[in-house]
Amino acid sequence: MLASIGSMAKLDGYIEKEGIDRKIFYDGTYEAGRYSENQYALPYETNPMMMCVNTELMKKEGIDLPGSSWTIEDLYDICQRVSKDVNNDGIVDQFGIADYTWENAVFAYGAKLFGNDGSSADFTSSKVRRALTMMEKLNALSGNYEPGSDDFDKGKVAFLPMTLAQYRTYKSYPYHVAKYSAFSWTCIKMPSESRKICGTNSETSLFAVSSQSHRKKLAWKFVKLLCCDKKVQQYLLRHSQGSTVLRSVISSRQTKRFLEEDGITHNALTTESLDAILNSMRASQHFKKYNDAMGRADYLISKALEKREVDTEISKIQNQLENTLISK
Repeated sequence: MLASIGSMAKLDGYIEKEGIDRKIFYDGTYEAGRYSENQYALPYETNPMMMCVNTELMKKEGIDLPGSSWTIEDLYDICQRVSKDVNNDGIVDQFGIADYTWENAVFAYGAKLFGNDGSSADFTSSKVRRALTMMEKLNALSGNYEPGSDDFDKGKVAFLPMTLAQYRTYKSYPYHVAKYSAFSWTCIKMPSESRKICGTNSETSLFAVSSQSHRKKLAWKFVKLLCCDKKVQQYLLRHSQGSTVLRSVISSRQTKRFLEEDGITHNALTTESLDAILNSMRASQHFKKYNDAMGRADYLISKALEKREVDTEISKIQNQLENTLISK
């Protein structure tokens, strides 16, 4: 919104003059600062979604831990094998996945819900349809019950999507001792339709320069310090809840030591797995009416999924969202 109304200065000239290589950043974080083919902000911190896995439950069912190239079809196959009536009372009480949203599925298929400028919706595309069909299939595995994070805590669920910030909060000592002492678990990247698709959604905090600033060069230097300086980014990783945006900080010895010693991982998250997660990120779409449009979309699609009427309702949902985008 700020870029679209001219409140932020373009940074392309500064970046080129300084010789800053965009490859020092994870692609998804850098793209979050682009608007209309120009760079208006640099990434500072990111909070990717990742998949937590109950490794003991997987082992009990004789299922190998998914590899780095696992797909959403692999996710469904595993969930199908795991979901069952353990107590033989006619009710499914062991589940494949909890808290997996239709938005997660849309990312997995590499679909875009809106046009780049936010003036159009695209909920009837084949990718979106496949994502919503997969959601219906996953939901059907648990019967009439909707498993949640509490069920994962009890060791009854194989998969649970969680943001890095949630993970670091949940795993903080001593809370994690009571919460997760009953079983072992690990974290891997989110599944996607194919290896070519970056299927991880992430929210990224950015810094920009005001177009009205009288000290643009000084402001730019401060932005560069916050976003490009390795010491600043290393400090952020240790003391914040999200992740650094710099590849070199993730691969550093300090980060490896921090993850091993800090007590938040217990081998559940390593520099290698965190790097894979960050490499699979795609920047979320954002435009002036994004929050209003997504709020409306979530309500309509969740309602259609609950009634199992997505296929018949998707065209109506498309029309309603188009109206939301063009209305004041």
